[in-house]
Amino acid sequence: ALWTPLLKERLDKLVVEVLREGYGIPVEDLTYARFGGAIQLMAKLPRTSIRVDDLGDGARYAVVMVMAAALARRTALLIEEPESHQHPGGLAKALDMLLSLAKRNEIQLFISTHSLELLRLLEVISHEKGLDMAAFFLERSEDGFVSVRHVKPGDRKLLEDLGLDVRFLDVI
Repeated sequence: ALWTPLLKERLDKLVVEVLREGYGIPVEDLTYARFGGAIQLMAKLPRTSIRVDDLGDGARYAVVMVMAAALARRTALLIEEPESHQHPGGLAKALDMLLSLAKRNEIQLFISTHSLELLRLLEVISHEKGLDMAAFFLERSEDGFVSVRHVKPGDRKLLEDLGLDVRFLDVI
C-alpha cells in the first residue's frame, strides 16, 4: 500500500539512506520481485539482492516507520516502542530521519517507550532540529484511571543524577 505513492515521489531514497547509513547495509536501491511464489520488497546490494524481510527486525521496523512518515502529511503518527530490536546506531539514524520527516511533513509524533536511551536520543535530535518535545509518564490505577505526569528534561536529569529511574515514578 505504501510502495507506489512512495516510489512516485522517489521517497524510496530515504529508506535506502536509513538502511545504508543507519544499519551499514550497502543497499543501492529497493524493488519488488517475485521470490518464493510471492512478490517481495527486495534490497539491491552490490552483488546480490535480498528480501527486506531478511534484514533483521530493527531494519524492517525502521523501513516501515520511515515509509509511513515520508507519506504522512499534517497528521499524527503513533509509534510503539521504536527501540525494539534496534541497534543503537540504526535507531539513531532512523530517529533522525523520522524527526526530519515529522518537521517537513508537519507530523505530530506520539511515541511510547520504556527506554531511557530512546528518550535521550529524542531529546538531543529534537533539540538539534528545533522541534518541540514533551515526555509524559502514564500510570494506570487499580480502578483503571490513567494519570499523566509531564516529565521535563531537567527533571529527568535531576532524578538520574540522584540515582533514580524516571521509569519508576509510580514508586518514587
